[in-house]
Amino acid sequence: MPNSEGIDIYGTAAVSNPRSAYDKIKKVMQEIKRYGFSRSRPFSVGAVEKRMKDYAKEKNITIASGNLYLSAQSIAHARREGKVSARIAVSEKSLMEFPRKRSHMRLFYDKEKKTFVYVDGRNKFVIHPDYNLKFGKERKDRVVFVTASKLSSMDEFNMKKYDEIKRR
Repeated sequence: MPNSEGIDIYGTAAVSNPRSAYDKIKKVMQEIKRYGFSRSRPFSVGAVEKRMKDYAKEKNITIASGNLYLSAQSIAHARREGKVSARIAVSEKSLMEFPRKRSHMRLFYDKEKKTFVYVDGRNKFVIHPDYNLKFGKERKDRVVFVTASKLSSMDEFNMKKYDEIKRR
């Protein structure tokens, strides 16, 4: 969270617009390809959507922060070799565009896993509303992107474990 001078006083990189989120995700993916890892700290890709906050309040679900965070580890998990070789990994472009496009995606709540899931018809992006994330030597609870994968079918979301969160 940046202070009044734009300096991040909590060790996270705040991303103020979708284009910079795109660039930050791209940079992390390039580091992972080049070195096999990235030392980038978790960073915010924007505010938690109102529909997610409203649903959480209505269902008594803890939303740990006002912003959605991505970490190098979650990006690596979404693009790990096993997913890529099984052809279930989301494309790099889809991952980079997620922060900008999420407000136009369908949103579900998985009552069993206690996670939110954004769905664009081809991919799903899993968000944990109360995840303990490491920032340097400190741990803080945040709303965090956990992973993503390609969808085999939208039928998955017809199961009783999912609630669709409609726009109001």
